[in-house]
Amino acid sequence: MQQDPFVILGVDKNATQAEIDEKYRELRHRYEDARFLEGEAGAEAAEKIEELDNAYSEAMRIKSESANIGGGFHDDSDFKGQDFSEVKEAIKNKNYHLAQGLLDAMQERSAEWHYMQAKIYYDKKWILDAKKQLELAIEMDPTNAKYTATLERLKKESGRGFVFPTAGDSAGGRSYSPNSTPSCCNVCSTLLCADCCCECMGGDLIPCC
Repeated sequence: MQQDPFVILGVDKNATQAEIDEKYRELRHRYEDARFLEGEAGAEAAEKIEELDNAYSEAMRIKSESANIGGGFHDDSDFKGQDFSEVKEAIKNKNYHLAQGLLDAMQERSAEWHYMQAKIYYDKKWILDAKKQLELAIEMDPTNAKYTATLERLKKESGRGFVFPTAGDSAGGRSYSPNSTPSCCNVCSTLLCADCCCECMGGDLIPCC
């Protein structure tokens, strides 16, 4: 039976986002140096870090569902600074036009601003654009475990063999396989291979080679 992620992290289920982030960083820090030790000690530390990472991701998923804003994103009612309550409400109601307008009207482009922009892109299925916004958020606030965990989930989602649509794609929302468009290198290598086959049979597809 899988252990409760909140028990692993040592926090209450009703803990705020800031409390969960702080506890997660504190526990992970205890084992970060020990994981490089040789033998059983290093293996146990690495295993403990993996357990904490999984517990944090699961806790974030549960918090996300309870906040009802969807995907791999979760609410952050404890955020100090800009007021994103109207943006979150618009996203919750799937009014992305309003949410985008509220974001665009903000003069400050903080890390949380980029996070909320990523959320809008994610809900529109513009996964690559969402990733770029999350990367900007992490660049501005590299210690924020929420941003990092969300980006890791998106990397796993976008690493399943397809390039997801971006804001510049057509409204059809098509996805393309990364190998669907032949490159010049592929064309040249195919021709050279065909030429070798022809020469083996007494012919010559490319006279200059």
